[in-house]
Amino acid sequence: MPPSANGPHPLLRYFLDAADGRFPPADGEVTVLGPLPRGLECSVAFTGHAVIATSLPADDVRALGPDGYGGSLSPGVLRGLAGARGTVGCVDATLTARGTGGLPRLPEQTGLDGHPRVQLARELRTDVRTFGDERGFVTLAEGLAGRRELSTELHDSPRTAGRGTGRSLLRDALSLVPEGEPVFAAVSPGNARSLRAFLAAGFTPLGSESVLRPRREGLPSARGGGEGREGREGREGREGRRDRRGRVPSHPRGHPSGARPMSARRPMDLAAYEARARQGPCFVCAFVAGDPEFGHVTLHEDEEHTAFLDRYPTLPGKILVATRRHVEHVVRDLDEAAYTRLLAYVRLVALAMEDVLAPERTYLLSLGSAQGNARLHWHIAGLPAEVPYERQQFHALMSENGVLTPPPDASDPLAARLREACAARFGGRLAWPDRPL
Repeated sequence: MPPSANGPHPLLRYFLDAADGRFPPADGEVTVLGPLPRGLECSVAFTGHAVIATSLPADDVRALGPDGYGGSLSPGVLRGLAGARGTVGCVDATLTARGTGGLPRLPEQTGLDGHPRVQLARELRTDVRTFGDERGFVTLAEGLAGRRELSTELHDSPRTAGRGTGRSLLRDALSLVPEGEPVFAAVSPGNARSLRAFLAAGFTPLGSESVLRPRREGLPSARGGGEGREGREGREGREGRRDRRGRVPSHPRGHPSGARPMSARRPMDLAAYEARARQGPCFVCAFVAGDPEFGHVTLHEDEEHTAFLDRYPTLPGKILVATRRHVEHVVRDLDEAAYTRLLAYVRLVALAMEDVLAPERTYLLSLGSAQGNARLHWHIAGLPAEVPYERQQFHALMSENGVLTPPPDASDPLAARLREACAARFGGRLAWPDRPL
């Protein structure tokens, strides 16, 4: 049943009990609760027991195959809960600490409403307030199921970098919480520096969670048939996307590099693409997480970046490069060092592409919008030498003029050559070592 409008969501009691050391029984079972406010749902995993808050009937939830041993957070279960066009959040570690109270050691901040960290907090939480100083800021809000929730963001400062800035900011943030009262945080395990800072500041792991924004109306279930998120526009290439190593038809003869001729194009369903970009989940996050429905052909990756073939290329061998963590603004969301590393990575991938295709010109651009395809990613496209001038530049890049067919696949000779060229350019190494917070 849905939670009462006059009372807290029942999931809150699970969080509060866990913070006090009282966990659900480790029986492998799944407890199904009603949905959260504001159209959100979630799956929470404790040791040996899962709790799912959703508007779906309990029988439908159990038909997806979740269990209390981690299965409640499997990609198939989360997609089934969210629906074909729903948004599946990252799987985060659920952490808790106790407030220290006393005199607040962080002043309240204004003017941060445009910051991505604050915008994300406002999307998921209510009563969001920001506090901080020269080290960075924290958001304090009413979060999942009504729990008190904290998130943090450090400023780019060479003076404080690598000196325990994150943990000191978090310790000061605990003074904003009354003494002894619990505060919670959701931290991606992949963001190891942030996770280490939270643990060093006294936060304790309780479990893991994923927040969902479902879209199921009139759409086929993730368990059943139908065309799902991709729609008719993506149907013809889906077989190759189920497995990155699947087969596709061979390329036309006469192209020793494996590149497809510029004339082999098909129309693109731009309306379907726009709907996915504006309403669907982040395709890069899903790809990095290993969701086969969002599989792309990986060419190279290191601990911070990934390079892969564009699923809808307008030029042969068109490549996308993205950060492995979710970043949106091309300039403001990366500090100078991270931005420099990203551009250096883009340059090496572009040089690898040139090693294979020897294009007349290499195009680099970053697109996206806050309204759709918000994730930061760079396009790398090589212009073949034989293209007439009137079909170069914007004409060559615009999907309105069609996309190359068939879609790229790991078995493409071109993909193999690009992968080898990337390996040669990067020397088979991780490009950038980890740095402690």
